[in-house]
Amino acid sequence: MSEKREFAVGTVLHLIVALVTILSGYAIHLWVARSLGPASYGIFGIVMAFYHIIIPFLQASFPKAASKFTAESRLNVAGVFKTALAYQVLLATVMFLLLLIFSDVLASHWFHDPSLKKYFQYLAFIIPPLSMYYLYFEGYLNGLRQFGREAYGKIFFTLLRTALVFLFVLLGFEVLGILWGYFISSIVSVIVFALWWGFPKIRDQENFSPKIITNFAILTTLSALGLMLLRNLDVLVLKSLIGDNMQLGIYTAASTLAAAPYLLFSSLGVVLFPSISKAMKKNKIHLANKYLSQSIRYLLLMFVPVAAIIAVTASNLISLVYSPAYAKAGPVLSILIFSSLFLIIFMLLLVVITSSNNPLLSMLFTFLGFVIMTASAYFFIPLFGLIGAAYASLLASAISLCTVGIYVRSKYGRFLFHLSLGRIIFCSLVIGLLAYIWQPTGLMVLTSYILLLLFYGLLLHLFGELQLEDIRLFKEVICKFLRKA
Repeated sequence: MSEKREFAVGTVLHLIVALVTILSGYAIHLWVARSLGPASYGIFGIVMAFYHIIIPFLQASFPKAASKFTAESRLNVAGVFKTALAYQVLLATVMFLLLLIFSDVLASHWFHDPSLKKYFQYLAFIIPPLSMYYLYFEGYLNGLRQFGREAYGKIFFTLLRTALVFLFVLLGFEVLGILWGYFISSIVSVIVFALWWGFPKIRDQENFSPKIITNFAILTTLSALGLMLLRNLDVLVLKSLIGDNMQLGIYTAASTLAAAPYLLFSSLGVVLFPSISKAMKKNKIHLANKYLSQSIRYLLLMFVPVAAIIAVTASNLISLVYSPAYAKAGPVLSILIFSSLFLIIFMLLLVVITSSNNPLLSMLFTFLGFVIMTASAYFFIPLFGLIGAAYASLLASAISLCTVGIYVRSKYGRFLFHLSLGRIIFCSLVIGLLAYIWQPTGLMVLTSYILLLLFYGLLLHLFGELQLEDIRLFKEVICKFLRKA
């Protein structure tokens, strides 16, 4: 399979993984929201927001370094893995101890809620197995560009996690049951697939340069942390300033739905990173630019129409998915869905910069966004409450995207054709207008979404944007996926 074809297949496979992850995640969110009510759901939102702040340290540090240098150094895969493993174990141990020791400080002094202490303590025990999960799947397998195996392993983890969470919550463990589901599923997934597919024999291998891996890992971690804070700081500041778990539950409902497209299309970055690293290593700048253009085109084709529809039917969607008790989250969702769109494009552009051996610049861009987000949140939330947090997120994501977009455009050339962008926006506006006029309620919300998106696809085809090659590629990947499933 050619490199371009391998990239395209890997992209669609990871979109499938992301879709499974989103559906299972929403199953968990809806189960908690409907079973435990807005107050407990607000606590769950805080725990998950903090969980997502921990993830960059485990996912974007040594796993990201292992992926990059494995893709570039196929002759020393075991050496890269050995070095990354040693540092990943050290990092996980330190993070586990820090969170365990300072859980009371976080709960009582930062969030002003001592009841959160036990949740942070349980969260600490998830760190070690989760660190090994990310190193194996997103470091080792991703670096080898074994996207199929990576996809199947992640789907297994996701489905097992969902089943365990449902079981433990049903048994009455509530939020603690969710954490137990995360803990057990990560352990089982790593053990099962490492034994099934194997891992490098590292005993007789020399270490890959620790300095190179460590320097890269530190900068990518800080960059990913800044990006994660951009996505979750609004919830944390809300808890700090408002402190009302009921209001926090309302906001969590909106932010969870808005995050779905982000989680789906962030999988593009998983495929894009090793592909661009390999292309840049061989000085194939044109190929790297093609990878980026292809990724952003897929993103805009699928995300922009969804954002347009959700923005004008947000309250109806919230009421259907959660319950009418969460209907106040509608205006918040209408804003956050566009913040999510800006953030995912911002993330893909950061992938290009990082994979081109410039993680320091990626870190600076993300922390610029973090500073804007912090200042905006503390300004808008006291003035406007929940909607102020959404304004802060939108402003920070828009400015961050503009700054990094200008840089990537000047450094690597045009990554999006204006004609293609114009077609996508025009067709999305048409179906957005139809959704606004229609205003479906109840189960008709989902039915209308399907019909509007089918009409959107027809419009794209009529305008020449959706081509037969796109359809053939999707069919090829789906058939391949089903044959191996």
